[in-house]
Order: sequence, then structure tokens, then C-alpha cells
Amino acid sequence: MIDSDSQVQRGFVQHRRARINGVNGEGQPLPGQVLEGEIAINLVTRKLYTKRQMFFVTEYTNIVNVFDDQAGYVVNFTDLDFDSDTINISYDINGNTKTLVIDSESNIASVISQFKNAAIAEVGAAQVTSDASSVTFYRTSGTASINFTSDFVKYIDFNYKPVLRVGLNASVSLASSTASTVIDFDLATSGFRRTQGNGRLIAHVGPTLYLKDFSGLIASGYKISQREPRDEYEIIELNNIPTIKPTAPEKALAPGNFWIRNRDSESGKLYWLDTSITDDSDFQSSIRALDSDTKVSKNAVVIDSDGNGNLLYGEWRAIVSTSLLGTGDGNSFEGDVTFQNNVNVDSDLLVRGKAQINGNLTVNSQLTVNSQLTVDSEATFNDDVWIKGDLRVDSDFILQGDRFTHTQRFTIKNVLGATVFSMYGLQHDSDTP
Repeated sequence: MIDSDSQVQRGFVQHRRARINGVNGEGQPLPGQVLEGEIAINLVTRKLYTKRQMFFVTEYTNIVNVFDDQAGYVVNFTDLDFDSDTINISYDINGNTKTLVIDSESNIASVISQFKNAAIAEVGAAQVTSDASSVTFYRTSGTASINFTSDFVKYIDFNYKPVLRVGLNASVSLASSTASTVIDFDLATSGFRRTQGNGRLIAHVGPTLYLKDFSGLIASGYKISQREPRDEYEIIELNNIPTIKPTAPEKALAPGNFWIRNRDSESGKLYWLDTSITDDSDFQSSIRALDSDTKVSKNAVVIDSDGNGNLLYGEWRAIVSTSLLGTGDGNSFEGDVTFQNNVNVDSDLLVRGKAQINGNLTVNSQLTVNSQLTVDSEATFNDDVWIKGDLRVDSDFILQGDRFTHTQRFTIKNVLGATVFSMYGLQHDSDTP
């Protein structure tokens, strides 16, 4: 495998490794076996992996008030191609014309120095930084602009990216920020936080942040988080080939991963990895408080850590699918099934066991009962009731508000004593026999 971190040109690594429960339970490489960004393949499972940096994350309650995505620019200079007499090249910063003077002896350092001085004249020295290949400048208010003439483009190889200025609702104290600090912008509603965009911190003054390399989305009301690199890396999965196992995978690497539970005495099932619960800190605390057996029974799985010694859990959730080869009766549910809203049945509903209804039951069409129907409480019918078989009443019978408690037989006989007419009548509870 890998014998040196200096091997940066390998690109694609073939990887075959046995599964070790609790370490690389799905056959992924260990962090020390691949370089950051390098791709590895497990030839048995056909899964692809890579390695990426992990971060310490600090969440803040400060929210975005305003922002300007063109508050300044980072200009990178890569090459100068000019071999002639002195030439003056025009360009402008914030609408003001500047002049770059170059000749056959000029180099990139000279270009950077002149450009930096021009930027300082526009925005002030505190808002300008430079290194061996770039100049960064930004405005503390208003929008910046930059334009280059055809000669500038002709003789100098360069590119530029905007600086984002973000105004927060209150001053924020960032924890030990560095040149590697990343600021995330989180959509935070109902206690959940999901990062929508991020950028690398350039400067921070009170409630104002200046960022470069921004990507994603930002909007008023988003909350900020600070990310600092950890001296730790993680393996992530790049493709989503379902793992087939009789028990839940010990290690989950990617949101939305699939797991197929082996078919044994029951129908096989498909599960997906739900990582949305990592955003809910209170819910995560309740999961950590569970004992290990309960975590296993509820399909909880470790997917990450928060950098402060706390594990973050996801959940394997079943996708119910029909198995016509197995049960032949369609979908099968194990355990209790709770419906929080209406349930519409467009075809037959067959109940082989008991059906218990603790609330009202409304039947707007025909109700056919081919066996016994036991009602332990009142049953109200707002329309006609059609009974094709016997009707048995083992208690009192109430009609139009009158209660009848017994039946009395009434007969008429002729003079010979033979019964010529017989009927049963209902006896009111106040009647005397």
C-alpha cells in the first residue's frame, strides 16, 4: 500500500482489506493508508473511499444582518510575459485609474508590490494583505470594483475572486482564529442547523467578517459557525453500494448510505442512514444516554464526533418494500405502527386479528362484517342499518327513548283451545307483567 506521504502522484489506489468489526467494519481503508483526497477502492465490496480533514466546530447564535459579495478582491498573479522597453499599463480600482509600470527586468514580485500600493491608496493599509503570489484588499463599507485593460490581460497571467463582507447582528468573539479558519453559514430553524455556505476568514472586526473562497448560499438570518482544522482525518465513502449484512453496519460513512438486511426467517429489508438527527444536540444527548443494547436494537450508529469527546449518532431507518416471492401478502410491518394523520385505504382492508379503536370510527360507505363484531361502547349509526342475518340483543332494547327490558308472548285461541294467532311484544321497563 502506502509507504510515504510524499507519494502524491499515485491518484487511484486499489485496496483490498478484511473487515474488522469496530475498526473498518465495512472494508474501508484506515486513515493512515491513503492520502488526503486520494481515492481507494475495495475490490470485494466495490466501494470507493477518500480521506478528508476533520474540524473542531464552534456554533454561535449571531445571525447575518447584511452582506456584500463584492466588498473586495483577491488577485492572484501567476506569470509575467513582457520582454521590451518600459510600458505603462492602466487598470482601475474602485473606479480610480492606476498605472502599472513594467519593463524587461520586471517580475511578479514587482507587479504585486505596485498593485498592493495602489490598493492601499484606495482602501487603507489595514485592509490590504499580500504574499508571494497575490494581493487581497477590501472595503469596510460599500462595494469594491476592479477593471483591467487589454494590455494588462495581454502581458500578465492572473485571476481574481471576490471578498465577502458579512455584517452580524452583534459583535462576535471568535475562538483562536487563524488563516485556516472557516466560517459556515447555517440555516437554523427550530433548533436544527444545516450549513448552506462557507468561506475562509480574512479578517474580523467586531460584528463584521471578511471572507474569501466563499461557496454556497448566504442569507439574512443565517447563523454562523467556526471551523478549525483538527490533527485528524476521516475516511468517507464516495459511492453508495448497499452493504448486505444480518445486523446493522458498525460504522457508517456517508449520509443516505444503504444497508440490506439478510433474508433469514423474515423478509429481507432495505435501510437508509438518516443523519439529520446530528443537528439536534438535545436528541443526541438522549441517544448517548441509552445503554449499548438499546442502541443496537434501535439501529443507532456512530457516524462522527463533535471534536469535544462526544459521539454523533445516526439511525438506520427501514424502507418498507413488497416481497411477492416471500410472504405473498405484500408489505410486512414489525412492531407497532403509528400514523400521525389520516390513512386512506383505496382497496380492501383485511384484519386477521383484533382491531381496537380507541376513538371514533366513521364509516361513510358500506361496512361488511363476515364474523363476530364486538362493540364495548356505544355505536352510533347515522344512516340505515341493513342486517342480512340474525340480530341478537342480550340486554335492554331502547326505541325512541323507551326502554324495553323483556318480551311477552301474546296468543289468541279458539273455543277448542287451539292457538290461532301468536306474537311476542316488547315489555316497557315501567310496565307490569
